[in-house]
Amino acid sequence: MILILGIFFIAQYFITFSIVENLDKLFQRRLFDYNFNNYLYVQLFFVSLIGPALEEISFRLFIDAKKRWMIMVSIALLCCYLLISFDILLAILLLVAIIVSLILSHKFKKFRFLEVQIVLSSLIFSMIHFDDDLIAKSQYLLYTLFLYFFGMGLILSWLKININIFASIGFHILINSIPIVLLIFSTHDDDHTLMCGQRKITYNSKLFFQSNSLSTAKFKNDTLVIKNSNLMYILDMYNSKNDLQDKYYQTYPLMYYDMKIPEFRKISTRKLLQCLQQENIIKKDLKEN
Repeated sequence: MILILGIFFIAQYFITFSIVENLDKLFQRRLFDYNFNNYLYVQLFFVSLIGPALEEISFRLFIDAKKRWMIMVSIALLCCYLLISFDILLAILLLVAIIVSLILSHKFKKFRFLEVQIVLSSLIFSMIHFDDDLIAKSQYLLYTLFLYFFGMGLILSWLKININIFASIGFHILINSIPIVLLIFSTHDDDHTLMCGQRKITYNSKLFFQSNSLSTAKFKNDTLVIKNSNLMYILDMYNSKNDLQDKYYQTYPLMYYDMKIPEFRKISTRKLLQCLQQENIIKKDLKEN
């Protein structure tokens, strides 16, 4: 039943995801809520491996655990997640609810406190993935994120109970790795032309590991010529007063761009950013709205 419910919730998420216009743009920001400009490999390693392992130990290890040390380690890490993610009062209430369900499950085995643990674990797992700024943007996003992460929590709990913790960790790693793999193979190496007012901007892109040259940015006459670079880093360098990297992010963070921007000194920063947004090269950070 737990597995069926988990699959049902995730199916509902994908149905909603497919019919709500522009929801993918909102979710993409949540999915890649990392600054890939610095320590890229470390962050990919954390998102794909370390993060899933820590979350499984925190949210699933204590469920139906037979050894006391497993419960203690799991609750300790869960406490850290709660204190980081929620207000202190809510964190304490959720932690107390988990501990009470564990005690009652141990003393009254005939009652269904295991299901209570699963629901609480999945609920908290879903809640820690919420972002107040994103929730404020769309009720659809709140609904779909809840369905997806709650359903995923149920499935991961089923794997932990019926197989072992390593199965849930492995599945979690797989789920987190899929978007990164898709992003890595979504290469865009064709030449493109972008009309920004009367100016014709030309560009192409490639994955960062496909590049074998240094990143450069220099002026040729009045044209800014960018080679093999993270676009936001270059634009921020030439518009340091605006702190562009804090307000915008590159849509495909693993891409390096070659781009020629004519009359760069004459074009307004606002106009250039609007053109790049329309071309889906960059996106505005929702937290800045």
